[in-house]
Amino acid sequence: MITYKYFYIAITLIVSFSSFSFAITLPENEYLTERIKTISLKKLGTSKHVHLKNEIIQKNLVLLFISHEKFESQKIISEIQNIRASIQNSRVEYFLISDYDNDLALLSMVQKHVWTVPVLIDEYKIAASIFNIKSMPHIIVLKKGNASISFKTDFSETGILDLINHVKSL
Repeated sequence: MITYKYFYIAITLIVSFSSFSFAITLPENEYLTERIKTISLKKLGTSKHVHLKNEIIQKNLVLLFISHEKFESQKIISEIQNIRASIQNSRVEYFLISDYDNDLALLSMVQKHVWTVPVLIDEYKIAASIFNIKSMPHIIVLKKGNASISFKTDFSETGILDLINHVKSL
C-alpha cells in the first residue's frame, strides 16, 4: 500500500509540473544571435573550423545548404558561383554547407565540378536545425552584425532572381 501512495504522489507532481513552462522565448533575431554563437563548422579539406559568429561580425553571409544526394544542389551551386562572380560585393561572404561527412568524396566532388565557394561540413545537421531547414538545397542570407535572416528561399527560378536582387541591395 505504501508503494502505491508514493506512486500516486510522484504522478501528481509530474502532472502538476508538466503544466508549467520554464522556457524563455526570445524574438527570432535574438534567438538566432544567441544560437549562431554555437555554430562551428569544419572547413572541407582542413582540420580548421569556421565559427559563424566571427564571420557575421565582418560580412553579410549567404549560406547555401546542400545535400550531396540531390541533383538540384549541383545546379544551384553553379548559380551561386555565377552570382558571386558577377556581383562583386566585398561585404558578402558565401559558404556552401554540406550534410555529407565523407571528406574525401566531397573533396573529389568539389574538384570535379570546380566549386570556388568555400565548403563547410554540417556533420550533425546542427546548423540546419538552428535555421529550421526542412529541405535542401536552401539559401539563407544573414545580415552583418546581428545575425538576423534577411532572406530565405528554396531552389526555384524566382528564388534565384530574388537572391540576386537581395545580394545587390546589401
